Amino acid sequence: MAEPSLRIGIIAESGKLRHWQMLCLHTLLEVPGIELVFFAESDATQPERRTSILYRRWLAGRSAVEAMGFVDTTAPLNRIPHVPLRSGPSAADLEKLRGYLPDVVLQFSSFELPESLRDVARFGIWRFVHGERLLIADEVPGLLETLQDESHVTASLQRSPNAQGKSRMLRSGSFGMNGRSIDETAEIVLQSLASWPAQVIRAFLSGDPEAVVGVEAESLKPPTPSPTNVEMLRLWWKDLSGNGNTKGSSQHKLEEWNFGVLPHPITSLLEERPSLNVRWLPPPGSGRWRSAPFGCIKDGQLSVLYEKFDREQDKAVIGRLRPKRDNNLKRSRNLLETDGHLTYPFILEHEGAVYVIPENVTGGKVTLYCLNEEQTALTPVRTLLNEPLFSPTVFRHEGLWWLFGTKAPLENTALYAYHSEHFEGPYSPHLLNPIKTDIRSSRPGGTPFRRGEELWRPAQDHSVAGTVRIALNRVTQLTPDRFSEKTVKFFEPLKAPWSKGIRTLSAVGDITLVDGMRHTTGKSTRKPDRKRTVQKGRNSEPDDLNAL
Repeated sequence: MAEPSLRIGIIAESGKLRHWQMLCLHTLLEVPGIELVFFAESDATQPERRTSILYRRWLAGRSAVEAMGFVDTTAPLNRIPHVPLRSGPSAADLEKLRGYLPDVVLQFSSFELPESLRDVARFGIWRFVHGERLLIADEVPGLLETLQDESHVTASLQRSPNAQGKSRMLRSGSFGMNGRSIDETAEIVLQSLASWPAQVIRAFLSGDPEAVVGVEAESLKPPTPSPTNVEMLRLWWKDLSGNGNTKGSSQHKLEEWNFGVLPHPITSLLEERPSLNVRWLPPPGSGRWRSAPFGCIKDGQLSVLYEKFDREQDKAVIGRLRPKRDNNLKRSRNLLETDGHLTYPFILEHEGAVYVIPENVTGGKVTLYCLNEEQTALTPVRTLLNEPLFSPTVFRHEGLWWLFGTKAPLENTALYAYHSEHFEGPYSPHLLNPIKTDIRSSRPGGTPFRRGEELWRPAQDHSVAGTVRIALNRVTQLTPDRFSEKTVKFFEPLKAPWSKGIRTLSAVGDITLVDGMRHTTGKSTRKPDRKRTVQKGRNSEPDDLNAL
Protein backbone atom coordinates (compact mmCIF):
# COMPACT_ATOMS: atom_id res chain seq x y z
CA MET A 1 0.00 0.00 0.00
CA ALA A 2 1.30 3.44 -0.92
CA GLU A 3 2.21 5.77 1.92
CA PRO A 4 0.58 9.23 1.88
CA SER A 5 3.61 11.28 2.93
CA LEU A 6 7.27 11.26 3.86
CA ARG A 7 9.16 13.44 6.35
CA ILE A 8 12.65 14.59 5.32
CA GLY A 9 15.46 15.96 7.49
CA ILE A 10 18.55 17.73 6.13
CA ILE A 11 22.14 17.71 7.43
CA ALA A 12 24.49 20.29 5.96
CA GLU A 13 27.69 22.12 6.84
CA SER A 14 27.10 25.42 8.67
CA GLY A 15 23.84 26.02 6.85
CA LYS A 16 25.55 26.40 3.46
CA LEU A 17 24.01 24.85 0.39
CA ARG A 18 25.22 24.79 -3.17
CA HIS A 19 22.95 25.46 -6.12
CA TRP A 20 22.53 21.77 -7.00
CA GLN A 21 21.64 20.95 -3.38
CA MET A 22 18.99 23.66 -3.28
CA LEU A 23 17.67 22.35 -6.59
CA CYS A 24 17.43 18.94 -4.94
CA LEU A 25 15.22 20.38 -2.18
CA HIS A 26 12.99 22.23 -4.64
CA THR A 27 12.56 19.01 -6.65
CA LEU A 28 11.67 17.12 -3.48
CA LEU A 29 9.04 19.68 -2.52
CA GLU A 30 7.36 19.22 -5.90
CA VAL A 31 6.48 15.66 -4.83
CA PRO A 32 3.02 15.57 -3.18
CA GLY A 33 3.28 14.41 0.43
CA ILE A 34 6.85 15.60 1.10
CA GLU A 35 7.53 17.60 4.24
CA LEU A 36 10.89 19.01 5.32
CA VAL A 37 11.02 18.68 9.12
CA PHE A 38 14.47 19.95 10.19
CA PHE A 39 17.69 21.48 8.89
CA ALA A 40 20.64 20.36 11.02
CA GLU A 41 23.71 22.60 10.77
CA SER A 42 26.73 20.52 11.62
CA ASP A 43 29.75 22.12 13.23
CA ALA A 44 31.96 19.27 12.05
CA THR A 45 34.45 20.12 9.35
CA GLN A 46 36.11 18.02 6.73
CA PRO A 47 39.77 17.36 7.61
CA GLU A 48 41.77 19.93 5.69
CA ARG A 49 43.25 18.53 2.53
CA ARG A 50 46.66 19.61 1.35
CA THR A 51 46.12 21.15 -2.05
CA SER A 52 48.59 22.26 -4.69
CA ILE A 53 48.89 25.86 -5.80
CA LEU A 54 47.83 25.09 -9.38
CA TYR A 55 44.81 23.12 -8.20
CA ARG A 56 43.67 25.99 -5.98
CA ARG A 57 44.00 28.42 -8.87
CA TRP A 58 42.11 26.07 -11.18
CA LEU A 59 39.36 25.57 -8.59
CA ALA A 60 38.99 29.33 -8.15
CA GLY A 61 38.09 29.57 -11.82
CA ARG A 62 35.12 27.24 -11.64
CA SER A 63 32.57 30.04 -11.43
CA ALA A 64 31.16 28.80 -14.74
CA VAL A 65 29.77 25.74 -12.96
CA GLU A 66 26.49 27.17 -11.73
CA ALA A 67 25.60 23.99 -9.85
CA MET A 68 28.60 24.45 -7.53
CA GLY A 69 27.88 28.02 -6.51
CA PHE A 70 26.60 28.76 -3.01
CA VAL A 71 23.05 30.08 -2.65
CA ASP A 72 21.20 32.00 0.04
CA THR A 73 19.19 29.50 2.08
CA THR A 74 17.43 32.04 4.29
CA ALA A 75 14.18 32.44 2.37
CA PRO A 76 13.63 28.83 1.20
CA LEU A 77 14.39 27.28 4.60
CA ASN A 78 13.19 29.91 7.06
CA ARG A 79 10.06 27.92 7.95
CA ILE A 80 12.00 24.77 8.79
CA PRO A 81 13.38 24.25 12.31
CA HIS A 82 17.15 24.81 12.35
CA VAL A 83 18.98 22.47 14.70
CA PRO A 84 22.65 22.84 15.68
CA LEU A 85 24.44 19.51 15.42
CA ARG A 86 27.73 18.88 17.14
CA SER A 87 30.35 16.63 15.54
CA GLY A 88 29.91 14.22 18.44
CA PRO A 89 26.13 14.40 19.00
CA SER A 90 24.98 13.80 22.55
CA ALA A 91 22.03 11.62 23.53
CA ALA A 92 19.96 14.78 23.86
CA ASP A 93 20.91 15.85 20.31
CA LEU A 94 19.88 12.48 18.93
CA GLU A 95 16.62 12.47 20.86
CA LYS A 96 15.80 15.92 19.53
CA LEU A 97 16.30 14.80 15.93
CA ARG A 98 14.21 11.67 16.50
CA GLY A 99 11.47 13.89 17.92
CA TYR A 100 10.90 15.30 14.44
CA LEU A 101 10.00 11.74 13.28
CA PRO A 102 12.06 11.86 10.06
CA ASP A 103 11.59 9.06 7.54
CA VAL A 104 14.73 10.03 5.65
CA VAL A 105 17.73 12.22 6.46
CA LEU A 106 19.38 13.71 3.39
CA GLN A 107 23.10 14.31 3.90
CA PHE A 108 24.64 17.27 2.10
CA SER A 109 27.75 17.37 4.29
CA SER A 110 30.90 15.91 2.78
CA PHE A 111 32.20 13.88 5.71
CA GLU A 112 31.29 10.61 7.35
CA LEU A 113 28.57 11.04 9.95
CA PRO A 114 28.92 9.27 13.31
CA GLU A 115 27.30 5.84 13.57
CA SER A 116 24.98 7.11 16.29
CA LEU A 117 23.02 9.05 13.63
CA ARG A 118 22.30 6.04 11.43
CA ASP A 119 19.06 5.06 13.17
CA VAL A 120 17.64 8.56 13.55
CA ALA A 121 15.45 8.14 10.43
CA ARG A 122 13.23 5.21 9.53
CA PHE A 123 14.84 4.75 6.11
CA GLY A 124 18.32 5.87 7.07
CA ILE A 125 20.64 8.61 5.87
CA TRP A 126 20.90 9.17 2.13
CA ARG A 127 24.17 10.52 0.72
CA PHE A 128 25.70 11.34 -2.65
CA VAL A 129 28.65 9.36 -3.97
CA HIS A 130 31.07 10.21 -6.78
CA GLY A 131 32.72 7.07 -8.09
CA GLU A 132 33.61 5.08 -5.00
CA ARG A 133 33.90 8.01 -2.62
CA LEU A 134 31.64 10.41 -0.74
CA LEU A 135 31.12 13.57 -2.79
CA ILE A 136 33.33 16.27 -1.26
CA ALA A 137 32.03 19.84 -1.05
CA ASP A 138 34.43 21.43 -3.57
CA GLU A 139 34.83 18.39 -5.79
CA VAL A 140 34.35 18.86 -9.53
CA PRO A 141 33.00 15.68 -11.15
CA GLY A 142 35.01 15.02 -14.29
CA LEU A 143 38.36 16.38 -13.13
CA LEU A 144 39.69 13.15 -11.65
CA GLU A 145 38.36 11.17 -14.60
CA THR A 146 40.12 13.47 -17.06
CA LEU A 147 43.40 13.18 -15.18
CA GLN A 148 43.05 9.39 -15.24
CA ASP A 149 42.09 9.32 -18.94
CA GLU A 150 38.67 7.84 -18.19
CA SER A 151 35.77 8.37 -20.58
CA HIS A 152 32.85 8.60 -18.15
CA VAL A 153 31.85 9.66 -14.64
CA THR A 154 29.90 7.42 -12.27
CA ALA A 155 27.77 8.67 -9.39
CA SER A 156 25.12 7.27 -7.06
CA LEU A 157 22.65 8.01 -4.29
CA GLN A 158 23.28 5.64 -1.40
CA ARG A 159 21.70 4.79 1.89
CA SER A 160 24.33 4.89 4.65
CA PRO A 161 25.52 1.61 6.21
CA ASN A 162 23.12 -0.33 8.41
CA ALA A 163 24.00 -2.20 11.60
CA GLN A 164 25.86 -4.78 9.49
CA GLY A 165 27.96 -2.04 7.89
CA LYS A 166 26.42 -2.43 4.40
CA SER A 167 25.54 0.56 2.22
CA ARG A 168 22.60 0.32 -0.17
CA MET A 169 22.50 1.90 -3.62
CA LEU A 170 19.20 3.64 -4.37
CA ARG A 171 20.03 5.22 -7.72
CA SER A 172 23.10 5.32 -9.94
CA GLY A 173 24.26 6.78 -13.22
CA SER A 174 27.13 6.85 -15.68
CA PHE A 175 27.81 10.06 -17.62
CA GLY A 176 29.95 10.40 -20.74
CA MET A 177 32.66 13.05 -21.03
CA ASN A 178 33.50 12.77 -24.73
CA GLY A 179 33.16 16.18 -26.37
CA ARG A 180 32.34 17.96 -23.08
CA SER A 181 34.49 20.16 -20.91
CA ILE A 182 35.04 19.36 -17.25
CA ASP A 183 32.76 22.27 -16.32
CA GLU A 184 29.98 21.00 -18.60
CA THR A 185 30.36 17.49 -17.21
CA ALA A 186 30.19 18.73 -13.62
CA GLU A 187 27.06 20.75 -14.36
CA ILE A 188 25.28 17.77 -15.90
CA VAL A 189 26.31 15.30 -13.19
CA LEU A 190 25.36 17.55 -10.27
CA GLN A 191 22.01 18.55 -11.76
CA SER A 192 21.20 14.89 -12.37
CA LEU A 193 22.12 14.02 -8.77
CA ALA A 194 19.70 16.70 -7.60
CA SER A 195 16.73 14.82 -9.09
CA TRP A 196 17.47 11.37 -7.69
CA PRO A 197 16.06 11.64 -4.13
CA ALA A 198 12.73 12.83 -5.54
CA GLN A 199 12.67 9.96 -8.03
CA VAL A 200 13.26 7.37 -5.32
CA ILE A 201 10.60 8.92 -3.10
CA ARG A 202 8.06 9.10 -5.94
CA ALA A 203 8.51 5.38 -6.47
CA PHE A 204 8.12 4.68 -2.76
CA LEU A 205 5.02 6.85 -2.35
CA SER A 206 3.44 5.17 -5.37
CA GLY A 207 3.61 1.82 -3.62
CA ASP A 208 7.09 0.41 -4.26
CA PRO A 209 8.64 -0.40 -0.85
CA GLU A 210 11.84 -1.70 -2.46
CA ALA A 211 12.63 1.79 -3.78
CA VAL A 212 14.01 2.87 -0.38
CA VAL A 213 15.80 -0.44 0.15
CA GLY A 214 18.02 -0.46 -2.94
CA VAL A 215 20.73 -2.97 -3.71
CA GLU A 216 23.88 -3.72 -1.78
CA ALA A 217 26.77 -1.38 -2.57
CA GLU A 218 30.51 -1.63 -2.12
CA SER A 219 32.07 0.07 0.88
CA LEU A 220 33.22 3.60 0.20
CA LYS A 221 36.90 4.40 -0.14
CA PRO A 222 38.70 7.28 1.60
CA PRO A 223 38.85 10.62 -0.23
CA THR A 224 41.54 10.88 -2.88
CA PRO A 225 44.32 13.46 -2.50
CA SER A 226 43.78 16.62 -4.51
CA PRO A 227 45.68 16.86 -7.81
CA THR A 228 49.34 17.74 -7.62
CA ASN A 229 51.04 20.55 -9.51
CA VAL A 230 52.41 17.99 -11.97
CA GLU A 231 48.92 16.59 -12.62
CA MET A 232 47.50 20.06 -13.14
CA LEU A 233 50.30 20.85 -15.60
CA ARG A 234 49.39 17.68 -17.47
CA LEU A 235 45.77 18.85 -17.54
CA TRP A 236 46.92 22.20 -18.91
CA TRP A 237 48.94 20.44 -21.62
CA LYS A 238 45.91 18.35 -22.60
CA ASP A 239 43.95 21.56 -22.90
CA LEU A 240 46.52 23.16 -25.19
CA SER A 241 47.07 20.09 -27.35
CA GLY A 242 43.38 19.29 -27.69
CA ASN A 243 43.83 15.76 -26.34
CA GLY A 244 41.54 16.12 -23.36
CA ASN A 245 38.03 17.17 -22.43
CA THR A 246 38.96 20.41 -20.70
CA LYS A 247 37.49 22.56 -23.47
CA GLY A 248 35.04 20.07 -24.83
CA SER A 249 37.48 19.11 -27.56
CA SER A 250 37.87 15.60 -28.91
CA GLN A 251 39.90 14.08 -31.68
CA HIS A 252 37.60 13.82 -34.68
CA LYS A 253 37.82 10.80 -36.89
CA LEU A 254 35.92 10.69 -40.13
CA GLU A 255 33.21 8.06 -39.83
CA GLU A 256 31.60 5.98 -42.54
CA TRP A 257 28.61 3.71 -41.85
CA ASN A 258 27.06 0.85 -43.76
CA PHE A 259 24.60 -1.91 -42.99
CA GLY A 260 24.10 -5.56 -43.77
CA VAL A 261 21.98 -8.61 -43.13
CA LEU A 262 22.60 -11.31 -40.56
CA PRO A 263 20.60 -14.37 -41.74
CA HIS A 264 19.58 -15.35 -38.21
CA PRO A 265 16.86 -14.17 -35.83
CA ILE A 266 17.77 -11.49 -33.32
CA THR A 267 17.30 -13.94 -30.43
CA SER A 268 20.31 -15.92 -31.72
CA LEU A 269 22.54 -13.06 -30.53
CA LEU A 270 21.82 -14.11 -26.95
CA GLU A 271 23.66 -17.37 -27.55
CA GLU A 272 27.16 -17.73 -26.14
CA ARG A 273 28.74 -17.97 -29.62
CA PRO A 274 26.24 -16.65 -32.18
CA SER A 275 26.87 -16.80 -35.90
CA LEU A 276 28.03 -13.39 -37.12
CA ASN A 277 28.25 -14.01 -40.85
CA VAL A 278 26.89 -10.63 -41.93
CA ARG A 279 26.34 -9.93 -45.62
CA TRP A 280 27.29 -6.28 -46.05
CA LEU A 281 26.14 -3.89 -48.74
CA PRO A 282 28.89 -2.55 -51.00
CA PRO A 283 30.62 0.53 -49.56
CA PRO A 284 28.62 3.71 -50.09
CA GLY A 285 29.79 6.42 -52.44
CA SER A 286 32.39 8.94 -51.36
CA GLY A 287 31.17 11.18 -48.56
CA ARG A 288 28.04 9.13 -47.94
CA TRP A 289 26.90 6.57 -45.42
CA ARG A 290 24.01 4.27 -44.62
CA SER A 291 23.02 3.44 -41.04
CA ALA A 292 20.18 2.70 -38.61
CA PRO A 293 18.44 0.09 -40.80
CA PHE A 294 14.91 -1.15 -40.08
CA GLY A 295 12.98 -3.45 -42.36
CA CYS A 296 9.78 -5.21 -43.30
CA ILE A 297 8.93 -8.09 -45.62
CA LYS A 298 6.20 -7.88 -48.25
CA ASP A 299 5.38 -10.66 -50.66
CA GLY A 300 8.49 -12.47 -49.49
CA GLN A 301 10.82 -9.59 -50.35
CA LEU A 302 12.81 -7.47 -47.92
CA SER A 303 12.54 -3.67 -47.88
CA VAL A 304 14.86 -1.63 -45.69
CA LEU A 305 14.46 1.94 -44.46
CA TYR A 306 17.62 3.62 -43.23
CA GLU A 307 19.48 6.89 -42.64
CA LYS A 308 20.98 8.09 -45.91
CA PHE A 309 23.63 10.69 -45.13
CA ASP A 310 25.54 13.00 -47.47
CA ARG A 311 28.58 14.56 -45.80
CA GLU A 312 29.07 17.29 -48.40
CA GLN A 313 25.51 18.55 -47.90
CA ASP A 314 25.58 17.69 -44.18
CA LYS A 315 22.12 16.24 -44.61
CA ALA A 316 20.43 12.98 -43.71
CA VAL A 317 17.16 11.69 -45.18
CA ILE A 318 15.25 8.45 -44.83
CA GLY A 319 16.02 6.17 -47.74
CA ARG A 320 14.58 2.83 -48.83
CA LEU A 321 16.15 -0.19 -50.49
CA ARG A 322 14.24 -3.08 -52.06
CA PRO A 323 14.72 -5.56 -54.91
CA LYS A 324 13.75 -4.81 -58.47
CA ARG A 325 11.49 -7.27 -60.25
CA ASP A 326 14.42 -8.94 -62.03
CA ASN A 327 15.99 -9.43 -58.59
CA ASN A 328 19.38 -8.38 -59.96
CA LEU A 329 19.50 -4.76 -58.91
CA LYS A 330 18.25 -2.95 -55.87
CA ARG A 331 17.84 0.78 -55.74
CA SER A 332 17.79 3.41 -53.06
CA ARG A 333 14.92 5.89 -52.98
CA ASN A 334 14.36 8.90 -50.75
CA LEU A 335 11.16 8.41 -48.75
CA LEU A 336 11.30 11.31 -46.30
CA GLU A 337 13.20 14.57 -46.32
CA THR A 338 12.95 17.61 -44.06
CA ASP A 339 15.08 20.63 -43.21
CA GLY A 340 16.64 18.71 -40.31
CA HIS A 341 18.62 15.53 -39.79
CA LEU A 342 16.50 12.38 -40.12
CA THR A 343 17.64 9.00 -38.84
CA TYR A 344 16.53 5.86 -37.01
CA PRO A 345 13.36 5.06 -39.03
CA PHE A 346 11.89 2.65 -36.48
CA ILE A 347 9.40 0.30 -38.17
CA LEU A 348 6.37 -1.27 -36.49
CA GLU A 349 3.70 -3.40 -38.17
CA HIS A 350 0.26 -3.00 -36.61
CA GLU A 351 -3.12 -4.27 -37.80
CA GLY A 352 -1.85 -4.95 -41.29
CA ALA A 353 -0.19 -1.57 -41.81
CA VAL A 354 3.49 -0.61 -41.71
CA TYR A 355 4.25 2.41 -39.52
CA VAL A 356 7.50 4.36 -39.28
CA ILE A 357 8.67 6.55 -36.37
CA PRO A 358 11.88 8.36 -37.41
CA GLU A 359 14.16 10.42 -35.22
CA ASN A 360 13.68 14.08 -36.14
CA VAL A 361 15.03 16.10 -33.22
CA THR A 362 15.13 19.39 -35.12
CA GLY A 363 11.42 18.96 -35.82
CA GLY A 364 10.68 19.25 -32.11
CA LYS A 365 8.32 16.28 -31.86
CA VAL A 366 7.88 12.55 -32.45
CA THR A 367 5.70 11.89 -35.52
CA LEU A 368 4.06 8.63 -36.60
CA TYR A 369 4.09 7.93 -40.36
CA CYS A 370 2.39 5.23 -42.42
CA LEU A 371 4.20 3.52 -45.31
CA ASN A 372 1.93 3.17 -48.33
CA GLU A 373 1.23 -0.16 -50.06
CA GLU A 374 3.70 0.54 -52.86
CA GLN A 375 6.34 1.52 -50.25
CA THR A 376 7.02 4.71 -52.16
CA ALA A 377 5.87 7.32 -49.64
CA LEU A 378 5.48 8.05 -45.95
CA THR A 379 2.30 9.81 -44.86
CA PRO A 380 2.15 11.53 -41.46
CA VAL A 381 -0.56 10.04 -39.24
CA ARG A 382 -0.27 11.97 -35.98
CA THR A 383 2.09 13.40 -33.40
CA LEU A 384 2.93 10.88 -30.69
CA LEU A 385 4.84 13.31 -28.48
CA ASN A 386 5.14 17.09 -28.60
CA GLU A 387 8.82 17.03 -27.75
CA PRO A 388 11.78 15.49 -29.57
CA LEU A 389 13.33 12.15 -28.70
CA PHE A 390 16.53 10.54 -29.89
CA SER A 391 16.07 6.98 -31.19
CA PRO A 392 12.27 6.81 -30.56
CA THR A 393 11.26 3.18 -30.10
CA VAL A 394 7.71 1.85 -29.71
CA PHE A 395 6.68 -1.59 -28.46
CA ARG A 396 3.86 -3.32 -26.60
CA HIS A 397 4.29 -4.85 -23.16
CA GLU A 398 1.72 -6.23 -20.73
CA GLY A 399 -1.27 -4.49 -22.25
CA LEU A 400 0.32 -1.06 -22.78
CA TRP A 401 2.12 0.64 -25.64
CA TRP A 402 5.51 2.07 -24.71
CA LEU A 403 7.57 4.82 -26.31
CA PHE A 404 11.24 4.95 -25.29
CA GLY A 405 13.88 7.52 -26.25
CA THR A 406 16.53 9.89 -24.93
CA LYS A 407 16.75 13.69 -24.74
CA ALA A 408 19.39 16.38 -25.10
CA PRO A 409 21.78 17.24 -23.58
CA LEU A 410 22.07 13.61 -22.39
CA GLU A 411 21.03 12.02 -25.67
CA ASN A 412 23.27 9.01 -25.08
CA THR A 413 22.64 8.78 -21.34
CA ALA A 414 19.16 9.65 -20.01
CA LEU A 415 16.35 7.25 -21.00
CA TYR A 416 12.74 8.46 -20.95
CA ALA A 417 9.63 6.30 -21.19
CA TYR A 418 6.00 7.07 -22.09
CA HIS A 419 2.98 4.78 -22.08
CA SER A 420 -0.46 4.61 -23.66
CA GLU A 421 -3.40 2.24 -23.88
CA HIS A 422 -3.53 2.89 -27.62
CA PHE A 423 -0.87 2.61 -30.29
CA GLU A 424 -1.51 6.13 -31.59
CA GLY A 425 -1.53 7.66 -28.10
CA PRO A 426 -1.89 9.88 -26.21
CA TYR A 427 1.32 8.93 -24.39
CA SER A 428 1.85 9.78 -20.71
CA PRO A 429 5.28 10.14 -19.06
CA HIS A 430 6.62 7.45 -16.75
CA LEU A 431 6.49 8.42 -13.09
CA LEU A 432 10.28 8.07 -12.74
CA ASN A 433 11.51 9.84 -15.88
CA PRO A 434 14.31 9.65 -16.70
CA ILE A 435 14.00 5.97 -15.86
CA LYS A 436 17.70 5.31 -16.45
CA THR A 437 20.90 7.40 -16.56
CA ASP A 438 23.72 5.36 -18.04
CA ILE A 439 25.79 6.14 -21.10
CA ARG A 440 26.59 2.42 -21.35
CA SER A 441 23.07 1.09 -21.88
CA SER A 442 20.31 3.73 -22.14
CA ARG A 443 19.80 5.02 -25.68
CA PRO A 444 17.67 2.59 -27.74
CA GLY A 445 19.64 0.67 -30.32
CA GLY A 446 17.08 -1.27 -32.34
CA THR A 447 14.06 -3.52 -32.01
CA PRO A 448 12.92 -4.72 -28.57
CA PHE A 449 12.27 -8.46 -28.77
CA ARG A 450 11.13 -11.43 -26.72
CA ARG A 451 12.76 -14.72 -25.87
CA GLY A 452 9.97 -16.75 -24.33
CA GLU A 453 8.41 -14.53 -21.71
CA GLU A 454 11.49 -12.30 -21.43
CA LEU A 455 11.54 -8.78 -22.87
CA TRP A 456 14.92 -7.70 -24.24
CA ARG A 457 16.01 -4.21 -25.26
CA PRO A 458 19.05 -3.39 -27.42
CA ALA A 459 20.71 -0.15 -26.33
CA GLN A 460 23.77 1.83 -27.39
CA ASP A 461 26.98 2.01 -25.35
CA HIS A 462 28.77 5.32 -26.01
CA SER A 463 31.12 5.12 -23.02
CA VAL A 464 34.31 4.76 -25.09
CA ALA A 465 35.40 7.61 -27.36
CA GLY A 466 35.51 6.87 -31.08
CA THR A 467 33.32 3.77 -31.01
CA VAL A 468 29.91 2.46 -30.02
CA ARG A 469 28.58 -1.02 -29.25
CA ILE A 470 25.25 -2.59 -28.34
CA ALA A 471 24.18 -3.52 -24.81
CA LEU A 472 21.57 -6.27 -24.60
CA ASN A 473 19.31 -5.48 -21.64
CA ARG A 474 16.77 -7.85 -20.11
CA VAL A 475 13.84 -5.81 -18.82
CA THR A 476 12.81 -7.19 -15.44
CA GLN A 477 10.11 -4.68 -14.50
CA LEU A 478 8.13 -2.18 -16.56
CA THR A 479 4.95 -0.50 -15.35
CA PRO A 480 3.84 3.16 -15.39
CA ASP A 481 5.58 3.68 -12.03
CA ARG A 482 8.38 1.10 -11.98
CA PHE A 483 11.31 0.14 -14.19
CA SER A 484 14.34 -2.08 -13.93
CA GLU A 485 16.56 -3.91 -16.38
CA LYS A 486 19.84 -5.78 -16.35
CA THR A 487 22.57 -5.53 -18.95
CA VAL A 488 23.36 -9.17 -19.68
CA LYS A 489 25.93 -8.89 -22.47
CA PHE A 490 27.51 -6.49 -24.92
CA PHE A 491 27.44 -7.02 -28.66
CA GLU A 492 30.77 -5.79 -29.95
CA PRO A 493 31.44 -4.23 -33.37
CA LEU A 494 31.74 -6.86 -36.08
CA LYS A 495 34.83 -7.90 -37.99
CA ALA A 496 36.47 -5.80 -40.70
CA PRO A 497 35.77 -3.82 -42.72
CA TRP A 498 32.93 -2.35 -40.59
CA SER A 499 34.62 -3.03 -37.28
CA LYS A 500 34.81 0.34 -35.47
CA GLY A 501 31.25 0.56 -34.18
CA ILE A 502 27.71 -0.79 -34.18
CA ARG A 503 24.57 1.02 -33.01
CA THR A 504 21.56 -0.79 -34.47
CA LEU A 505 20.17 -4.31 -34.24
CA SER A 506 16.74 -4.61 -35.82
CA ALA A 507 14.63 -7.74 -36.21
CA VAL A 508 12.85 -8.56 -39.47
CA GLY A 509 11.29 -11.99 -39.13
CA ASP A 510 14.07 -14.57 -39.09
CA ILE A 511 16.82 -12.16 -40.09
CA THR A 512 18.55 -9.29 -38.30
CA LEU A 513 19.70 -6.00 -39.79
CA VAL A 514 22.91 -4.52 -38.37
CA ASP A 515 25.01 -1.49 -39.10
CA GLY A 516 28.75 -1.00 -38.82
CA MET A 517 31.22 1.86 -38.80
CA ARG A 518 34.72 2.29 -40.10
CA HIS A 519 37.13 5.21 -40.20
CA THR A 520 37.87 6.66 -43.59
CA THR A 521 40.00 9.25 -45.34
CA GLY A 522 36.94 10.47 -47.22
CA LYS A 523 37.90 8.75 -50.48
CA SER A 524 35.57 6.08 -51.78
CA THR A 525 36.86 2.51 -51.72
CA ARG A 526 34.06 1.35 -53.97
CA LYS A 527 35.05 0.02 -57.39
CA PRO A 528 33.06 1.37 -60.35
CA ASP A 529 30.62 -1.06 -61.94
CA ARG A 530 30.37 -0.36 -65.66
CA LYS A 531 27.54 -2.84 -66.10
CA ARG A 532 25.33 -1.12 -63.59
CA THR A 533 22.50 0.97 -64.97
CA VAL A 534 22.26 4.36 -63.33
CA GLN A 535 18.77 5.70 -62.93
CA LYS A 536 18.49 9.38 -63.64
CA GLY A 537 16.89 11.63 -61.07
CA ARG A 538 17.80 13.05 -57.73
CA ASN A 539 15.63 10.73 -55.64
CA SER A 540 17.37 7.42 -56.32
CA GLU A 541 20.82 5.90 -56.50
CA PRO A 542 21.74 2.35 -57.56
CA ASP A 543 23.08 -0.17 -55.06
CA ASP A 544 24.11 -3.70 -56.02
CA LEU A 545 22.77 -5.89 -53.24
CA ASN A 546 23.12 -9.33 -54.81
CA ALA A 547 25.06 -10.38 -51.71
CA LEU A 548 21.81 -10.16 -49.76
